[in-house]
Amino acid sequence: MPAPRAARPAPQRPAAAAAAAAGASGAGGLGPDDKVLLIGVTGVTGRCALDGLLAAGVAPSQLLALSRNPTSPAAAAVAARGVAVAAGDLDSPASIEPHLAAARFVYVHALSGDAASADPAELRRGAALAALLRARQGAGGGGGLGLIDQKNAVADELMASGAPFLGLEATMFMEEFWKRYTRPQIIGKGTFPFSLPSDRKLQLVSARDLGTAAAAAMRSPAPFAGRNIPFAADELTPVEMAAAFAAAQGGGEVKHSSPPAWLFWILSRDLWRIITFLREKGYGADPAACRAEFPGLLSFRSFLELSGWGDAARAYDGGIQFSDAPVAAAVAVAAAE
Repeated sequence: MPAPRAARPAPQRPAAAAAAAAGASGAGGLGPDDKVLLIGVTGVTGRCALDGLLAAGVAPSQLLALSRNPTSPAAAAVAARGVAVAAGDLDSPASIEPHLAAARFVYVHALSGDAASADPAELRRGAALAALLRARQGAGGGGGLGLIDQKNAVADELMASGAPFLGLEATMFMEEFWKRYTRPQIIGKGTFPFSLPSDRKLQLVSARDLGTAAAAAMRSPAPFAGRNIPFAADELTPVEMAAAFAAAQGGGEVKHSSPPAWLFWILSRDLWRIITFLREKGYGADPAACRAEFPGLLSFRSFLELSGWGDAARAYDGGIQFSDAPVAAAVAVAAAE
């Protein structure tokens, strides 16, 4: 099943999330001197996941983010959070190995860019990462647990590495609606174009909460090792989402419209497959169970409030900035709903 990353006014691809382990020795959860290696966090949703890790109490000094270009603006946005950035590229596995050797845990958010079509290089990079993890396990590792968000095929590679493994099958990212293909129509025209029937529920999760879940798993690896968890925090119909948008914008009606699926057959076969999946099958997560296992996950209304949806001057390309102490705020907002 394709991984989630749609860059059009349509649902993101059916998500297949996977998780694998880091290669440091020792047992137990994340300690104050342990290091976490971050791969694929320089994009907008990756930085949201990083914010989740930080908000959950992982210290910036414990984190090392890898980037193909550590001097890029995207890498600078990571460094601005107090997180060190180093050069590393899974297309050149030797550049990753020394960083992996120093890490107790590894979090991999993505192995390819945000695009509407699958990137074949993602599978190659996943295989390279699995090989590195396998080598670390052979060197006496095995105490760590890491998280990764990508295809089932890559998850299989990581599972085969022998590393302690947690799979998170991410549903639709709430951050997708900030993109320029959707947000201007919602906030500027009061129209929510989304190719689902108005009464068809959609399961949602914030990319930030991948970091929240990662922090929980790192602190207590044993309950999560060897599991695969369909991951969602909320479940709403497009009409309910339109009402949430309207409330976050301070009032004024937002109407849902459902473009016919055949239009996307013309625009992009990949997007047509996503829409067909969401219309005919949909995700299989249990949002209530996820919220119980990972307290503090954002509901959709909480996400819109804490991400500042109502500020029309803000845009996805500038990054999504959550209000201070998002974990505590999320609990307070959820309690009020």
